[in-house]
Amino acid sequence: MADDAATIASLPPVLAEIARQLSVGVALGFARELGGTRLSIPKSPTPAFVRKVGGEPLALYLCAKYPDDEMDVPIGPYSSLRQQRRAFRERVASAPASASEIARAEGITIRTVRRYRASDREEPRPLPLFPDLPSGNR
Repeated sequence: MADDAATIASLPPVLAEIARQLSVGVALGFARELGGTRLSIPKSPTPAFVRKVGGEPLALYLCAKYPDDEMDVPIGPYSSLRQQRRAFRERVASAPASASEIARAEGITIRTVRRYRASDREEPRPLPLFPDLPSGNR
C-alpha cells in the first residue's frame, strides 16, 4: 500500500485521481495506451468508448466525472522513461571509452554501443539532383 501511495503521489492529477478511485494499474494502463492524446468523452459510455479506454469501470468513471468533454490524457511516468532512455543513449554515444569498455560498464552489447554511436553522427546532406542548374531555376 505504501508503494501505491508513492506511485499515486508521483502521477499527474488526472491519473492520480483515477488511481485513487479505481486502481494504480488502471491509471497506468490508461496513460500507457492513450497518454499524449486528446480523448473525447461522451455523456454516457458507448461500447466503442469502453473498448478505447480499456474497460467499463474507467469508462463509467470518466463519463461521470467529465461528461461530454475533451481531455488531454497525460503521459504519466512513461515520458520520464523516454527521457531516461534518451539520456542513456546520448551518454553511451558520447563516452570517450572503447565500445567494449562501455558495453561491460553499462551491461549492453558492443553492437548496441556501435549502433548508438552511428545514430549519433550527423547524416550527410544528399547530393542535388541537377547540380549544373543555378539554384534559382529549380
